[in-house]
Amino acid sequence: MSIAAPTAAWLGPVLGLALSLGAAQAADDGRAQVEQRIKLTARLIADAPTAQRIAASGNAQAVSHLDESRVYQALA
Repeated sequence: MSIAAPTAAWLGPVLGLALSLGAAQAADDGRAQVEQRIKLTARLIADAPTAQRIAASGNAQAVSHLDESRVYQALA
């Protein structure tokens, strides 16, 4: 038996583990980015001066769109 045979036998599982760990890290990073964007949109909808102006404008269509954005943000 040569030294290369055991090395080749371990190469597949080691690479598989490395790839799965990398994929898990990428998934965690992606989740963190999505959560950060959800928080940002919540702040923009709730606290932004534009949202306050829309609510104060009395424009029914604009207020409807703002309310709809709040619903979608809550679902996110």
